[in-house]
Amino acid sequence: LYDPANNLLRASAEALAAVIGGCDWLTVLPFRFDEHLARNVPRILQEEAHLDRVADPAGGAYALEVLTDLLARESWKMFQQVEAAGGFAA
Repeated sequence: LYDPANNLLRASAEALAAVIGGCDWLTVLPFRFDEHLARNVPRILQEEAHLDRVADPAGGAYALEVLTDLLARESWKMFQQVEAAGGFAA
């Protein structure tokens, strides 16, 4: 909460997730770190990572697709185990 570097890193990760998720507009607000750093996060994602030049930044990302599929399969197995044991209430 009180570490500016951690807050900046968190804001940067959130901004990256928003862009990959397909946001139409991005504003990064400074939370206990300098305002000029908050202004530069979207600029870095645009000018350095070039995330504004692709239609779907995560599209075709094999690693993301594999992890998402694995998460869904394991979640379904866990759900079935819970249901077999009597459900959530049990």
